[in-house]
Amino acid sequence: GPAEFTQRYHVADTHRSLSRRHAVIARTPGGYTVTEQPKVANGTFVNGERLSPGEAVPITDGDEVAFGLIATVFRTT
Repeated sequence: GPAEFTQRYHVADTHRSLSRRHAVIARTPGGYTVTEQPKVANGTFVNGERLSPGEAVPITDGDEVAFGLIATVFRTT
């Protein structure tokens, strides 16, 4: 199965656009995926495209991944 890992980040979400369990980034044999969790109000986006809840979307180094209003750049190194 996919490798399991946990990485916690602390960011200031002054607009409260994140859910407590907003999305999951998983390492799979083919690379990495991001999956939005159910009942997320403000969305998860990959390169500007909104994800559907439960849909695992491949991400690669340099992709922009946004959780609500918090935009990040995904890096594998």
